Amino acid sequence: MFLFNNCKKIYILGIGGSSMQALAIILKMQGYKVYGSDSRYGDFYKILTSRGIEVDITPDIEKIKCVDLVLYSLAVPSDCSALQEAKRLGKRVLSRKEFLSLLDKNYEEVIAVSGTHGKSTTTYLIASILHNAGFEATYHIGASSKVFEGGGLYEGDKYLVSEACEYKDSFLSFTPSVAVVLNIEPDHPDYFTSTGQLLSSFLTFAGNIRDNGLLIVESKLQDVFRKYLYSINRYDIEIVSVGEGGDFYFDNVKVDNTTTFDLWYKGEFLGNFSTTLNGYYNIYNIIISIIVAKHYNIDNKIIASTIENLQGLSRRFERVGMCNGAEIIVDYAHHPSEISAVIGSSKRNKGRLIVVFQPHTYSRTTALFDEFAKCFKGADEIIITKTYKSRDKKKGKTAFDLFLEVAKSCDVRYFDDFLSIAKYIKSTVTINDRVLLLGAGDINELAKYL
Repeated sequence: MFLFNNCKKIYILGIGGSSMQALAIILKMQGYKVYGSDSRYGDFYKILTSRGIEVDITPDIEKIKCVDLVLYSLAVPSDCSALQEAKRLGKRVLSRKEFLSLLDKNYEEVIAVSGTHGKSTTTYLIASILHNAGFEATYHIGASSKVFEGGGLYEGDKYLVSEACEYKDSFLSFTPSVAVVLNIEPDHPDYFTSTGQLLSSFLTFAGNIRDNGLLIVESKLQDVFRKYLYSINRYDIEIVSVGEGGDFYFDNVKVDNTTTFDLWYKGEFLGNFSTTLNGYYNIYNIIISIIVAKHYNIDNKIIASTIENLQGLSRRFERVGMCNGAEIIVDYAHHPSEISAVIGSSKRNKGRLIVVFQPHTYSRTTALFDEFAKCFKGADEIIITKTYKSRDKKKGKTAFDLFLEVAKSCDVRYFDDFLSIAKYIKSTVTINDRVLLLGAGDINELAKYL
């Protein structure tokens, strides 16, 4: 499938972002010549270059002169010289949001997964089931795995399975056949200035569902979404709720080396499922994937087998190594609710739990400061390091401010660099300890020093 007539070469500004690298892989597999640049090197560089995608640390204007289309991510500022030059040269220029809108229109069926937490894991679960069932699909996931390396895979033109991020209303690019709303919490205060604005965007996302489509929503949100959809005469949309008081719910949870649970639908027992994915919260994500799979009439054996044998995503409770007999785990948790959840699922009878947290953006730290100060309950020791500013300008609460607040009630240390953290961890951890490296920035790089 070619999205653009007379287009053979594409340059991507900000190609290292999780979504952009996935799109780069999809475009490469569709037959385009793909180039790109990013201001940093990371794991994405090896993944992309191994596929023949040329990646520069700074934009290559000579390559931009030769391409037919330039894509750019939200991380690229509007005054970026390469972006301005592409426009001056008369190149077709599309933002990620504009590109996703075009991508959406090219598929018969679109499954879009939204929510503050759990998007990547749930999208990955759905993608894995459809992939194992042999669907002709394109997959756009915000994290890497063995099958979906770099988060992108092109296997056909009928189905699009995509993460749908709410930041700057990016998810309004989609007109899904199946829309998932996992949860709604404030997470991007630099764009959403109120909970009302945030909820309005999610409701609009649901209103974009195609005729006779399906909405899967957290049970406590079902009444709000039903009221809104009925108010705009969208009685054609089927609404399915998940969780306590919802259509689908679970019980009889048992956790050992694996997690098992019983799944129910309106009082009807649907079966017992097993997974190696860590965390009570992942049961909810799994149930969403089961609902989508059943919507598309996928065989129950394929669903159960996929869930039982699925390996985790990169930076989603990923075990990356050992240090002095202590387990090192990397997780993307960067919101207070996510941090509390991953700490809660990490406690064991033996050993200490050491949490290393890198705040992600000053705006988020400021807006959720009180919540961050309380979210480390359950950790035996906390280490905070400097903020990963991402697209933020430095203003508001810093990582050191957070350290001072947490220190009022917890055992916490502050280090400004990864080498100092690594030296301290090596000097203190021992067998049966567990170290969590949490954050959405480059905290995963710390593991290389341990």
